Amino acid sequence: MKDLFNALVKTLQAVPGQPGARDQARRRKQENDLARVRAERDELRVLSQQLARVVHVLELEKHALKEANSALEQNLAARGGITDLAARRAGRRR
Repeated sequence: MKDLFNALVKTLQAVPGQPGARDQARRRKQENDLARVRAERDELRVLSQQLARVVHVLELEKHALKEANSALEQNLAARGGITDLAARRAGRRR
């Protein structure tokens, strides 16, 4: 009985030097999946870096527009007491 058990265990265990066809197929599939995931990771890394650059440029442009708007508002506020000459002349003609 013990010999039968040992023979059964021996046949069920894979020989370490010779993986089965199923194991080889699973390994190839895992290697292909790993290569696909790595390629996707690299592509996403490039896209995220590109997005970061675009966001940075947009932030710089936003800052420049805010400064220009602030300068225009200050200019208009400074000219608030001065009437436009063309508007004054149009008022006289009426």
